[in-house]
Amino acid sequence: MMEEHLTECGLPACEEPIINQTIDSGIFIFFRRKVKAWTMLCPTHPQSLVYYKSYAERRKEMTRHIVKYNNFIMHPFSLFMMYWEYFISILEIVSMFIFCVSNAYSWTVMTDNGPFLVRRYVDILTTVDVILRLFFVGYYDSKMNKSVLRRSTIIKHYAFTLFIPDILSSVNSHFYALYELEIVEEDETNG
Repeated sequence: MMEEHLTECGLPACEEPIINQTIDSGIFIFFRRKVKAWTMLCPTHPQSLVYYKSYAERRKEMTRHIVKYNNFIMHPFSLFMMYWEYFISILEIVSMFIFCVSNAYSWTVMTDNGPFLVRRYVDILTTVDVILRLFFVGYYDSKMNKSVLRRSTIIKHYAFTLFIPDILSSVNSHFYALYELEIVEEDETNG
């Protein structure tokens, strides 16, 4: 790898990870390094290869993240966010499938009903996703051509872009379930 880098640009590359240089003392060093590595820019993330084309750009972004924004802000192109987005996407697909099947067969909403419980867990996790994105995940600003990792800017950006649709999509089924429970209770008392 080092030889390939030297032949491409002629500059020597520092092979020691940045995390090892910044987290070098204290308790649970190995664990802290692993957690931070999962929340930093991942060089193999598909989006990081698009926006940070060279090794030097990726290393500079990792250094900026760990030195300047070391307050539990996750990089949008981190390994954790990649797997989290896959997980949430699969949950949403399962939720849509269960929603369609439960409406097609007119399953009533009861707390011991399997589809009801799955939909509630999916709703809880999508609410966690909204909170995570509101406070803890940066975003890439294509106008400035950099990742924004300042918490106040993240909150403003998310609040004015996707917060309302995200919160409505996660809360909507909660209200729908409460409405269905009221109908079921009324039917039981009347009938």
